[in-house]
Amino acid sequence: MTVLIKEMDGIPDMECEVTIASELKVFRSLSDLVDHVPSFLYLDKNGISISYFIDKKEVKSTRNLEIFKREFQCKTFGDLYYIVNEQSGMPSIENYEKLLAIPSVVVNYKYLQDAVHHIIFNFSRKDLERFSELILELKGLLPGFSIAYLGENRGISRTLDIMKNVSGLSYSSMKLEYDPEKIGGIMAYRWIRKIRYNTPHSVTDAFYKFEDKIPGIDGLNVVSEKHNLAQLKTHGDEMLNTIDYLEPVIMECQKNEDGVMYFDSIVMTSFYNNYLKNVMADLKSLGEGNVEVRKAGPLAEFLGYSVD
Repeated sequence: MTVLIKEMDGIPDMECEVTIASELKVFRSLSDLVDHVPSFLYLDKNGISISYFIDKKEVKSTRNLEIFKREFQCKTFGDLYYIVNEQSGMPSIENYEKLLAIPSVVVNYKYLQDAVHHIIFNFSRKDLERFSELILELKGLLPGFSIAYLGENRGISRTLDIMKNVSGLSYSSMKLEYDPEKIGGIMAYRWIRKIRYNTPHSVTDAFYKFEDKIPGIDGLNVVSEKHNLAQLKTHGDEMLNTIDYLEPVIMECQKNEDGVMYFDSIVMTSFYNNYLKNVMADLKSLGEGNVEVRKAGPLAEFLGYSVD
């Protein structure tokens, strides 16, 4: 298990896993192609969308893949095939945006298996009432919706255990040294944070655990003063001209302390090289600091598992 993910284990303190059984042909076709389909909630100024990625190496039938590509709006990126469901084409998606509006909600992992959508959320106990209201609202809107679990955070090990047999996932750990005197704002404090969901390069929406007391920063939502927990969305310049939902980042944790920033992430392997290039470009934009890749490779190797 990675160091930063370990440090965020159990934070926030509540967990909800929901499942949605779908009869839509597109999702049954996806499930026929591969056993496990990672998917991603993505939110930008145009609203929310959900993307589904399949790795060419995992496809069980080339013939079925060709049929799928002709029948649905399937796009390609290297060895990845993906489809995107946007809010305009599937109005029920907007309900996820209401969940993400709760400051403590973090999308831990989302995937499709046997035409059943699985979504694991973490959130703070203080937001339980509001979270429950929205989950029940979703249940009333979506056929096949079920609450598989709602209770204490069961720990990151369980989520990683779900990922262990997904061979197309990679892990990376990076470090950036920079001059803290040249950068202010949130970078002036010591913290560890977990990215809440996928956003454009110019937006970072994260759940923070500060080492000391929570600072007074505009836009920061305090979740727990006692445990120094808060949420903050920051905006920067558009640094890279990319289609951001082509960055299938499953999990990303970061740590900042005295001019050193650490990045741990889990991404789809087929996009891994592009991800490293883009992150290093983003990091270098912070200043003239040195960027170092500390660890990189298949996720299973760092979990102590082997994948057939």
